[in-house]
Amino acid sequence: MIADLGYVRGGDGMLRDTSGERLVLQIVSVASGEDNEKAMLSVADYWQRIGIGAETLPIPLQRQNDREYRATIPGFDLAGGGGGDTSYLERVRSSQAPIPENSYVGRNKVRYMNPELDALVDRFFATVPWDARMEALRPIVHHISDQVMIIQLFYTANPTMIANRLKNVSESLATAAVVSWNAHEWDVETGPSR
Repeated sequence: MIADLGYVRGGDGMLRDTSGERLVLQIVSVASGEDNEKAMLSVADYWQRIGIGAETLPIPLQRQNDREYRATIPGFDLAGGGGGDTSYLERVRSSQAPIPENSYVGRNKVRYMNPELDALVDRFFATVPWDARMEALRPIVHHISDQVMIIQLFYTANPTMIANRLKNVSESLATAAVVSWNAHEWDVETGPSR
């Protein structure tokens, strides 16, 4: 696929265009969080192995909330948060793309805008019966994977306790916070289960 774009492997193993310039992509990630930094460096390493030059750029804390800066990065933004449920589909709507016309406000970080996908998402959220809703989800999943608009690298697993005999478990489930932050305070209630 890369060769179809006109790139050929040079003597150094790196891909080059017809004028001899190396193919170089930028990958950025927030500077906070060990997972982000390790993932960014791993992706850069794999790109280099196939001949794509990779420039890594940790986004400093001071720029992490700079909406225009984040929306106009000329490369790949390795970001966390994907969500494992269908509420994530709200983020792929064109209306959620952070663009100059809306002062770079929106949750569609990839800025992918497609009326066909918008119609599919609208249909999904307007469908109530389970079987019909899952049927409406199929073309969305196909569209997202066919257009490679999002590439999931890994999921971070956070434990959730559900036994009613556990005491002192965090009440933060509604805010999607890490529930196990106070695991050292947990205790098991003795006696019959409720």
